[in-house]
Amino acid sequence: MSSSLEKLVENLKPEKFQQTRRTFGSDCELLVRKGVFPYDWFDSLEKLCERKLPPKEEFYSKLNDCNITD
Repeated sequence: MSSSLEKLVENLKPEKFQQTRRTFGSDCELLVRKGVFPYDWFDSLEKLCERKLPPKEEFYSKLNDCNITD
């Protein structure tokens, strides 16, 4: 693909997400936007079993050299 997944989703019109909107209602907006993931923190499959989010500091991106915003 010549564009990022984020850009491809941004270019879709909201009416294209009919099934998603039918299933999730107003929460659909949260599902179709880009989220954040602590890629540098994630180094084992066991971390997928964590019951809470890691501390905010763990969302620091070495690749982009920046933290997430509130």
